[in-house]
Amino acid sequence: MTKAKDIMKPGAQWISQDETVADAARIMDELDVGSVIVADPNERMVGIITDRDIAVKCVAQGRDPGATRALELCEATPRWVAANADIS
Repeated sequence: MTKAKDIMKPGAQWISQDETVADAARIMDELDVGSVIVADPNERMVGIITDRDIAVKCVAQGRDPGATRALELCEATPRWVAANADIS
């Protein structure tokens, strides 16, 4: 039986919801990834920010990546499963 952890990539990086979009972009560049998890002060996931979010929702709209907070680009309610959940 395949578990969620069997198809997950280890070492996911998260940032604080108060970090800037520029901070998120730097982390993505350092890790060579296209997204990072956004977390609240209790380290609970509140969303995900992608490189496309940065390009479309921030830069293309003339917002300042150094002043825009990561949380401002997150949408909807994130969903997740336990690592031991069956993938079916």
